[in-house]
Amino acid sequence: MNMQRLIILGDSFSVPAMPDDPAETWTRTLAQHIEQRTGESVEVKNGSLIGSSQDWSWKHLHNYMPHSRPDDYLVICLTHPSRFWYFENLPQLTNVGIIDIDQWISKDQERAIEGYLRHIQRPELDTQFMIQRMGWLAYQIKSRGLRRPLMIKCFHQELGEAAEYPELNWANGDLFQDIQYHEFDDPSDEKTTDYWYGVDCRYNHMVISNHKILSPRMADALVNDSQLDLKEGFIRGILKDDSLEDQEFINKELRADIVDEMWERIQRENHRTIVPWLKRKRLKIP
Repeated sequence: MNMQRLIILGDSFSVPAMPDDPAETWTRTLAQHIEQRTGESVEVKNGSLIGSSQDWSWKHLHNYMPHSRPDDYLVICLTHPSRFWYFENLPQLTNVGIIDIDQWISKDQERAIEGYLRHIQRPELDTQFMIQRMGWLAYQIKSRGLRRPLMIKCFHQELGEAAEYPELNWANGDLFQDIQYHEFDDPSDEKTTDYWYGVDCRYNHMVISNHKILSPRMADALVNDSQLDLKEGFIRGILKDDSLEDQEFINKELRADIVDEMWERIQRENHRTIVPWLKRKRLKIP
């Protein structure tokens, strides 16, 4: 008898923690919660990649579908459709909103991205491409007789007709606006942008306490084919002005190693504020 499988795809909201890191992230504990509900062992396969686009996940889905099984559990953390897989060998550099993207690419590549943003990309096209991806996935689920995948929006995005595809189990809300944004005591755009000095020190952009709330809810949604609610019941206002100086809090809720790296970088750069690439180029994500 085949072991049940849990397939996870997405971006930084769903990458697994390092094997030697004991943090109870949702990607680590979700299989355990499914096993508790079904009494059967679950094997985890996680193809998520930090900074990736929807096309990265769909590449994995194209490879996965011929080998899919009806008892598989599939979780897709859907990143924003404005992300574009610009360069084949750099699937992790699709988010032009990162501060120093120009440090990782050549000048020619930088000009190519800038030209795409200024002259080609627009929200209507992003949404059309996203709906086509969802249509392909819905067809695969129906034609192969698979369980409905749990579809979790990482960021707010207009789903159009894809929201009504019965083959897809959409969560209510999104991870950014309804969970991670409200973890800040002052959830203003300026505060959340500057809080981490460029690098989010949370696991998957959430404090561990919210991972512990999210994981069993996801298991219920997968096993019962029910809707996951991301809007209610999560911890809010936990990140305060002095949280990054509270070692007990850091050890409990954050990635302590990344917090240490953040403080080292701040000291090295003499508290200099890094101006994001988009702002330097006077660009905006459409």
